[in-house]
Amino acid sequence: MPERLLRHCQCLVGFIETELHINRSALIEEELTTTTMTTTTNDNAEAPINATTPSPPQRNVNCVRFDFTSQGQEFSFSIPSTHRIEHISDIKH
Repeated sequence: MPERLLRHCQCLVGFIETELHINRSALIEEELTTTTMTTTTNDNAEAPINATTPSPPQRNVNCVRFDFTSQGQEFSFSIPSTHRIEHISDIKH
């Protein structure tokens, strides 16, 4: 890393650790080992099988309609029943 960017990098890492609460070790990418595959061709082989990856099971999500007004306009959203929409002034301390 160039000397001129060292201070900038240290400040970025410090911000990520203190403000975003992400550990420095989580930012390091591990080296991936590459493997080589050898393929053989066989003229008598059958056509390749088209295998698809199965989809994961769908979740059963119960949605409810949430209606609210803001500055004279009415809004309506379908949100999961486990979530809420709150005004920012009700959340801040």
